[in-house]
Amino acid sequence: MSGTARHIPVLVVLPPRALLLDLAGPLEVLRIAGTVQDRVGFAVAYAAPRALTRCSIGLDLGGAGGPWARARATSRGCSGSTRA
Repeated sequence: MSGTARHIPVLVVLPPRALLLDLAGPLEVLRIAGTVQDRVGFAVAYAAPRALTRCSIGLDLGGAGGPWARARATSRGCSGSTRA
């Protein structure tokens, strides 16, 4: 991205029993939008009520931290690390 790119902050909330498609679908749109143009990037961060949140299929999602904690944000199209 050029130095004049605008970065839009996006907070993804991981509620208990979240449907993974509801998380992955919108984030994939932002990831692709960040790769096909250089004017806008998305700084994605994650928040969850607990350090481990179980999704609808029983998989534990971690890395979003404890109450209202956010993982490290990425600045280019949602494709960076989501580890805290």
